[in-house]
Amino acid sequence: MNYAMIIAIDCGIYIVLGVGMSIAFAWGGFFSLVQGAIFGFGSYAFAQGYLQMKLPWFLGILFSFVVGFVGSGMLGALLSRFTADFAVISTLALGVALETIFGNWNSLTGGFSGLYGIPRPRVFGSSTGSPESFAIYVLCIALLVVVVVLFLRRSQAVLLARAQAMDPPLLASLGVDPRIFRLVAFSVAGGITAIGGALFAQSAGYIDPSSFDITQAFSLIVIVVVGGAGNIYGAVVAAIFLTAAPQLIGLIPGSSDLIAQIQLMLSGAVLVVSIAIRPSGLFAERRFVRSGLATKSDGNQILLNGVDADQINAH
Repeated sequence: MNYAMIIAIDCGIYIVLGVGMSIAFAWGGFFSLVQGAIFGFGSYAFAQGYLQMKLPWFLGILFSFVVGFVGSGMLGALLSRFTADFAVISTLALGVALETIFGNWNSLTGGFSGLYGIPRPRVFGSSTGSPESFAIYVLCIALLVVVVVLFLRRSQAVLLARAQAMDPPLLASLGVDPRIFRLVAFSVAGGITAIGGALFAQSAGYIDPSSFDITQAFSLIVIVVVGGAGNIYGAVVAAIFLTAAPQLIGLIPGSSDLIAQIQLMLSGAVLVVSIAIRPSGLFAERRFVRSGLATKSDGNQILLNGVDADQINAH
């Protein structure tokens, strides 16, 4: 029973992380290889919020979101000048640089020795020290994140962000700066990823830089690609499968010490099979609008490729 709860906790954390990466791609227009470091932002923010500022759990999670949002916004401001291809390469460099900072900023992160003594919270006076109660806590927060994102994804601002992700010149032709929406999308994705980091810190009780290396970002990319790039439901299903399957395989006698290697092998195999059989992922993101001619406010017509003309004109 406890092992099942541990798997549920890990699934909840990676659901949040997968949703964050999905937003970075679907709303921002590119895969962010710095998400592993932003995951670290959230973990260190929550840890310091508790250890130094004695914040309660809900303020600690909010603090992690703000740190992830602001930190990602600062990084996004640097990336907004680049095209999507160059932005991806830049996020790789930033991820490696931040990993090095985590390992050497001893006063804030504890360096390579890490931070320890991070407790599991008391929620409304009830302890979450048991695996069952903590699993419920993590899954409730993951569900809340998914519900909020699904609610926001049909808003005008998000539709415009998704439009710039598919065709930035088109949005620019309507007099809207696509860099603004890329920046906001990257910031929101970072804030959600940081929430996953806060949950991880509470789950592990100890954090060090090795948990936030570039391989975390690649794992999240696999979740998004397998689930369906930009599809929130796909990110949830893929996160559950790719997190739970290696743990279940670990129940086979003699394989428990190889879970990390099994997870890497399984992720690679699933990615290859997914690309070969279903390149669009398990849940292909539907075109949220139709292509065709749209009339701008000045009466001129433009050709839209997959952008909702009514939503843009309303904006």
